[in-house]
Amino acid sequence: MLVLVAALFGAWKYFQTKKPSTALNRTQGKPSFKPPSSYAELCALNTNELEHCDVALMNLLCAEGLRGAENLNVSNCLATLDQMAAHVKFETERHLYKFLQNKAEYNNSEGYFRMLMMATVLQQDWDIRYNPDRIPQPGRHPEPSTAFFANSQDVLIHGLARHDGKGTCSSMPVFYIAIGRRLGYPLRLVKAKHHLFARWVDGINGFNIEGTSIGFVSHDDSYYRGWPAPFTAEEEQAESYLKPLTPEQEFSVFASIRGAVLEAANNPAWALGAYAQAFYKDPQSVGNQWLFARAERRAWKAGVLPKHQSLEFEFHDLEIPTGPNQILLQQEKERLQAMLRLGLSDTDVESGLRMLRSQLQTRQAARSPLEPPDPVPGQIVPLLPGATGVEPQPR
Repeated sequence: MLVLVAALFGAWKYFQTKKPSTALNRTQGKPSFKPPSSYAELCALNTNELEHCDVALMNLLCAEGLRGAENLNVSNCLATLDQMAAHVKFETERHLYKFLQNKAEYNNSEGYFRMLMMATVLQQDWDIRYNPDRIPQPGRHPEPSTAFFANSQDVLIHGLARHDGKGTCSSMPVFYIAIGRRLGYPLRLVKAKHHLFARWVDGINGFNIEGTSIGFVSHDDSYYRGWPAPFTAEEEQAESYLKPLTPEQEFSVFASIRGAVLEAANNPAWALGAYAQAFYKDPQSVGNQWLFARAERRAWKAGVLPKHQSLEFEFHDLEIPTGPNQILLQQEKERLQAMLRLGLSDTDVESGLRMLRSQLQTRQAARSPLEPPDPVPGQIVPLLPGATGVEPQPR
């Protein structure tokens, strides 16, 4: 009996000392780092600070104020993730003998075994799964992005930080990474075209983890070159496809997801702020450039841009057609643009722009019926002026 008690006590002590140190893992070993407590504070972090920020906290703060996150409690979500990680650790250590007895069955990789155990435990014990409402139906057109991003719980990890949690390819890989990093696993987020997945990166036996599958599935990079959408070598370089993302790039991905949710909720001003943050954190991404530019143009059309930026778009869209006084009218347009860029009165610039438009309308009305019409403007590339990327605060 004494032997049994001693054995149980020893096992208890072992698991107590092996519990994941969430305080350490959340700050990546920098005790002086103060974690952000709001989305605004997260946006203010510099590159070095983002390296010490818990990926789960980063993702959760990006859900702040979104549809589907009305009752978001970040502290409770983090505590649940800690609890999940502790449970995964217990079950993994309890079954580790299976790997030690037959390593070949697990690709001779302890990391492979540990990720298999994580997927199994979270799916079976916590009922984590892909949201069936978001699964494409055979023979049907893919659902529009406004439907896919309608509910933030489907695309950010607060929808998974609970029993019976559901997610998508936008949130499930991040969720597995958040749990794994709490256990000290070397997990990184990776992008393919229209998809995210996780990667175990230890310099020895690295492998990919498909976070959306039932059970544990690992595909090599060649699989993602063609699924869910093929991409060119130029796209791979510009978008950092198939490469482990930096903390800045991780935040960029989360901010762009936030922007998509805000866009689906018809909130162009806040969507612009989110896409601006995604662009600032990963400016080489052509996708981020395009999303930022599109959001800026939509905000302009909705009339929610600040006056200065709105005037920039007015000038950018104003075409001076060929005909009488074309040179003088073009010079006036350039003079007003120079005033705007020099920071002179927006009111004076706007007044001058109205006069210029009036002159163009007068000239158009006086044209001969035989005179050919003005040329149709070509496709206009949206601007990327220096937006702050800070969302308006809710009232």
